[in-house]
Amino acid sequence: MRSSNAARATNVVPLRPRANPEITIECADNLTFMRKLPNESIHLIITSPPYNIGKEYEKRTTNEIYIEQQAATIAEAVRLLHPRGSICWQVGNGIEEGEVFPLDILLYPKFKDHGLKLRNRIVWTFGHGLHCQKRLSGRHETILWFTKDAVESLIEASLTSIEVAKGQKDSEAALKALSEANSKLVSVDLTRAGVGTYVGIRKQLEAIESLAGKLKAKLTDLESGGG
Repeated sequence: MRSSNAARATNVVPLRPRANPEITIECADNLTFMRKLPNESIHLIITSPPYNIGKEYEKRTTNEIYIEQQAATIAEAVRLLHPRGSICWQVGNGIEEGEVFPLDILLYPKFKDHGLKLRNRIVWTFGHGLHCQKRLSGRHETILWFTKDAVESLIEASLTSIEVAKGQKDSEAALKALSEANSKLVSVDLTRAGVGTYVGIRKQLEAIESLAGKLKAKLTDLESGGG
């Protein structure tokens, strides 16, 4: 997808490769396209956005504006990401007034604002590129691999364990799985968060509230003999 600060594509036409008619390639503004898609509908998002270095497909701006533009795209990506999905964000370095700005470091807080977890920071190297005269030539880029908070996945796994135990008519095992899930919920520590993570905390609390409701329903079911 084309970055929103790049030149707009004209005559946007979906390209459907003959080898696999289920694959669709859209050439369009990324935000316009993403906003048409349903919540939590994508399991894997891989992107390498422009680096704000003035290439032909982007309009160079200040680092501050660039980061905010990327933040809008990140917010949409998080909305689209499935609870058990992954985001892989590949970036290099930005350059402003002769100074190098590592974009992965600048963008990391924007992902944390949404409560995402960094699973890996992958550095890959290559043997080509521009030759610098006043610093070492850049021969690496980074990929940030994020997933949504593990709390939701953990509780969903616990709910599955409860259902399996119930299916086996094992009320004791179901109650144990419920107890373990509850212990994980009450152990979530939000006290060390700073102001910059409040948005992520709110999203996490909303997820916990929703999942706690599911656990209450399971407990009621067990108490009534549903196990």
